[in-house]
Amino acid sequence: MPSRRDIGKIVNGAIAEKLLPPVFDASLGGLMVTFFSSPAAQLKEAGIDERGIAVVNYVLAEKKVTNSDVQQLLNVSKPTATRILSSLSDYLVITGTRGKGTYYSIKGLSIGSQLAQNKPSES
Repeated sequence: MPSRRDIGKIVNGAIAEKLLPPVFDASLGGLMVTFFSSPAAQLKEAGIDERGIAVVNYVLAEKKVTNSDVQQLLNVSKPTATRILSSLSDYLVITGTRGKGTYYSIKGLSIGSQLAQNKPSES
């Protein structure tokens, strides 16, 4: 079985390529990893609607999203944006509890680790 570190490398590699983390299935004594060709394909297979797909694509591009971002992106009300974000709980993790400063990012990737990966190495 791969270590947590190895799985983290797989997840971060997928996100670096603007993909969602792959689906891991540890059954029958082995590990199956399923990659999708695009986030939209993975989300459609999971039954996510077009608005949810737009939000996830935004997060993949911008690294995070707020409720206000969703309201502007989809031209929806605050309660509708909240429902959309809640429906994406399998893919997004919330940082903060309420109010300003609360944002959502892709599960399995912290903003700090992504910034550290993009930082140029010093020689």
